[in-house]
Amino acid sequence: MRSASTRMRFGFVIIGAFLLLSAVLEFAAASAFAGLLSLGGIVLVGLVGLRLTREIATPLDVLSRVLTRAAAGDRTARASAAGTRDNPVYHATDHLLAAYEHAVAVEEARQVVRRLAEPHGAPSPSNVDVRTTLQDVVRRIGAVLDVDRVFLRISETLAEDHRPFVAQWHREGLEPAPEDLPILPRDPHSSDSAGTADVHTNLRADPILYGDTPRARAARTLSEGANARALVSLQVSAAGTPCGGLLVMDSAGPRNWSAGELDVLTSIAADLSRMMENAKLAAEHRRLERDREMFTATASHELRTPLASMLGYLELLSVGDFGRLTDEQQNAVGVVERNTARLHELVLDLLTVSGIAKIGNLADRPPVSLGEVAGTVHAETSPLAAEAKVELRYDEKTASTVLGDAHLLERALTALVHNAIVFTPAGGTITITVDRQDAHTSRLVVADTGIGIADSELPRVLEPFYRGTNAVERGIAGSGLGLSIVAMIIEQHAGTIELSTRPGGGTDVTVRLPLAQLTTSAARGSIIGWS
Repeated sequence: MRSASTRMRFGFVIIGAFLLLSAVLEFAAASAFAGLLSLGGIVLVGLVGLRLTREIATPLDVLSRVLTRAAAGDRTARASAAGTRDNPVYHATDHLLAAYEHAVAVEEARQVVRRLAEPHGAPSPSNVDVRTTLQDVVRRIGAVLDVDRVFLRISETLAEDHRPFVAQWHREGLEPAPEDLPILPRDPHSSDSAGTADVHTNLRADPILYGDTPRARAARTLSEGANARALVSLQVSAAGTPCGGLLVMDSAGPRNWSAGELDVLTSIAADLSRMMENAKLAAEHRRLERDREMFTATASHELRTPLASMLGYLELLSVGDFGRLTDEQQNAVGVVERNTARLHELVLDLLTVSGIAKIGNLADRPPVSLGEVAGTVHAETSPLAAEAKVELRYDEKTASTVLGDAHLLERALTALVHNAIVFTPAGGTITITVDRQDAHTSRLVVADTGIGIADSELPRVLEPFYRGTNAVERGIAGSGLGLSIVAMIIEQHAGTIELSTRPGGGTDVTVRLPLAQLTTSAARGSIIGWS
């Protein structure tokens, strides 16, 4: 596209050409006066064209180039540097560009802290760059507000190392402030809210310096130790409890802090407070999770051994190794044995849940043949199915290999087959099918001809300890953990589990797992659903 000055020159050249042609024609017609007027018009048009090009078209070209560079992200674009002559328009444009860059820098500083303040950005042992990010925040604040020193201290811990955190920035040529620099305590007589900025335009002439209060002593330390003349102090708190502060200082002299500057600092301090609240919640969540895992593992291990011993002795009692039992005694021992077995099964379920949480990175797990897993489960559960007079079939249509824990996958499939046996009446059929849904996904289906699941209960059957109406009405024993454990195992293997009921009775449980070569990408997330 031609520039404005080029288009304007071209226009005036055309006008001048017409006037020149007119002058030639007038002279040819022996009209000297008219010819001279045309020549004068040519001169006038040339002068006007030069003036307009210099005063309007060229500045427009300069502004167009500068604004295009600025829109493309070039923060060094300035009209005064690009123009060849001094022009008030250039200075006004540079002022607008500087204001725009300042606004962008302010928003970038806000967004950096805001991302940390989001729940997913809360500091944690794995979020090792939080300290680096906060160091970048104080640098941005110093550059945006053009101050001499920015100091941030978080008294609460940012990670598991239980160390306070200090980040500071200072103008080149200044010495770093001591890390024990005090945060100015709030004025106890102030009615301002906790997040309000404590502003001092001329600290050395401020009455706050006088007295022997903690606030006065801190102010004197800031004035003398950090050479602060103008100061803004903001507290960082978590759940209403102070846990640090942000200090912005200028040493050049008294400074009237603008409303915009105070708004920026207040916003950043509020986001830092949110970050610390989320950090405390995350730390508490991690502590509770550790306690839960420790309790589950300890309780399960402590219960499993005596329960196994009890089951062994109950079996000896039942078969008469300690003497013949009467029918009444045999029934009593049978009741105790069944309930002990249920408790033992519940303990094993809890141990399984504890083990699932420690499966680790799925991409590092060995390859597992689903056909071998299904074959093993089929062989181990066939006697149970025969005892219940249920036909158990197994069909491996396509070999499928996934990455994971073979023991956990066997545990999940065994739970599904046990469930199907329990809820399938005598004479029914259960089919285990292994195939591939497509080139990327393996599919494992357990289909039965049992009593089915009510449609209204399908969304809840995967919840821990939930037991369906059919199970309760028929007095079928169980902890309600079986399907939820299956769902957890499948989720840990980056798969999905889907339950559906067929018209006329019967349930299909479909497990989909990514094939081994695709597990790494699939492990980023999984879905548990139903239809």
